[in-house]
Amino acid sequence: MKESAIQRQIRLYLGNQDDLIIYRNQCGVAVHYDQNGKQRFVPYGLLKGSCDLIGIMYPGIFIGFEVKTDKGQLSDEQKLFIALIRRTGGYAYVVRSVDEA
Repeated sequence: MKESAIQRQIRLYLGNQDDLIIYRNQCGVAVHYDQNGKQRFVPYGLLKGSCDLIGIMYPGIFIGFEVKTDKGQLSDEQKLFIALIRRTGGYAYVVRSVDEA
């Protein structure tokens, strides 16, 4: 199963939880042209390596889910982001299925 399909299933399941607000973390770069036609690249989303799904769990705890397929591996940036969440009192997990989430 593709990562996007796993992520979609997790979002549908977690979206029904009363004590959790979850968002898909859209990250990337958009091309912007200024009034003179000069091209600029504008990053959006959190930072490189941030979790695919982010949210807030009652009573205000940050939570992150990095969604991977069975064979998917974490990048160094993803490992650092997960460590940062955990070090500051949040919860962060690598999940490969709805059951793991």
